[in-house]
Amino acid sequence: MRALEEKREWFADSSRLRADVPEGVGFYSAPDLGSAIAGRVLGWGESVEGTAVRSWLRVDGAFLPLRIGEVPVLRPAGAPAEPPRGRQTGRADPDPVVARLAAWLEDECGATGTARLFVGLFDKAGHPVRGIGVAQDVPRDEYAICVPRRCAISPDDAQSFLLPSDVDTASCDSLSRLAFWMALEQEKGDASEWAPHFAAMPTEAEYKTYHPGSSNLDDMSLAPEVDVWQWWLDALKQCHGGRAVPTYEAMKLQYVRLITRQFEEVGLVPLADMPNTGPPGQNNVQQTYNDEGHFCLTPKGTSGRVRRSWSTTAAVTTAH
Repeated sequence: MRALEEKREWFADSSRLRADVPEGVGFYSAPDLGSAIAGRVLGWGESVEGTAVRSWLRVDGAFLPLRIGEVPVLRPAGAPAEPPRGRQTGRADPDPVVARLAAWLEDECGATGTARLFVGLFDKAGHPVRGIGVAQDVPRDEYAICVPRRCAISPDDAQSFLLPSDVDTASCDSLSRLAFWMALEQEKGDASEWAPHFAAMPTEAEYKTYHPGSSNLDDMSLAPEVDVWQWWLDALKQCHGGRAVPTYEAMKLQYVRLITRQFEEVGLVPLADMPNTGPPGQNNVQQTYNDEGHFCLTPKGTSGRVRRSWSTTAAVTTAH
């Protein structure tokens, strides 16, 4: 067999699968589907270095299939995710976390447009980061998705979220207070009204691959005058007060989620708060509010349609 390219980094990407493959891509001892290596899997979102050889990736004496059936499941680092042609989205999405979130948004929140979106992995500074994309074109005069404000988690509503009576709320700013409540709420698991939203948020492990707020800040060697994260987290520690429940780490995760995912004025918007960054010159949607005051993503500019695209901080970026 002749190598088609040099050794490079590849990511396991499930965004185009139509069926639920829960673990990832299995390794094989030879480029043959009959040679599976029991128990060895490259999990979704994980990366590996290898050399593409025809329809396989050669990895240190083992092999990974580049496709499952006709669907690509390995993507070179830096290559954008593609909308899954023909894939069921929204509440019919093969990912149970996405399907549950979409159903909750439609049934409990009255959101619209969830069936237009898919969740996939997108490159961010060489790391695979989840984002939302449109699985079908969106005309300029329509909304890609709209979510009522009542289902957003906003710092403006922090005072309405109840904390234990022994918490010194005077020592908590609005973001710290909200992070405190979110940590307590996620502790409830499926008993929480917000469980579908929490389940779809990035985990601590995912954040640690690319965000300084979740890493060991003591090792960053930032000058005190520019180390804003240390200032913020010092305030968070004061609000936490050394309690056993929630742990400080659980509270910090929620704080990082708020800092990185909230939209101005509305806060964390379920599903629509899964944006990934991209080149500003390719942005073709914007955040807005419809006549009912719901938070929406809608096309902007003169292109007329959102095509094969994914969300950025406040927009959708064309994938090609």
